[in-house]
Amino acid sequence: DHMLKYMQADSVYELSRIDTSRHLKLEALNLYDAIVKKYPESPLAERTVLFTGLIRTQMGDHIGAIRNLKYYQTKYVKSPLKSNIDLLLAQNLLRASEFKEATDIYSR
Repeated sequence: DHMLKYMQADSVYELSRIDTSRHLKLEALNLYDAIVKKYPESPLAERTVLFTGLIRTQMGDHIGAIRNLKYYQTKYVKSPLKSNIDLLLAQNLLRASEFKEATDIYSR
């Protein structure tokens, strides 16, 4: 069931790349968020949390991206991508005017 839901979300996302309306991207993000919430232990959950964080960054939804990236850091503590996630998080924090937290990450 969850694999079909991921395929549906991926299909909507791919459609959003053709039809550049924001509506389809938001629909894809809502589908992805619901799947990760319902199936947090899915092998695709980690990829999806990162993917949605990147989509939100590209869309300028820095608060949403921060939420995704912080969740990723909490859930996947041993990720080999930790330093990359920290940098992306700091960039989103800067864009959201969260200067203290961004500076703390950069100083680490």
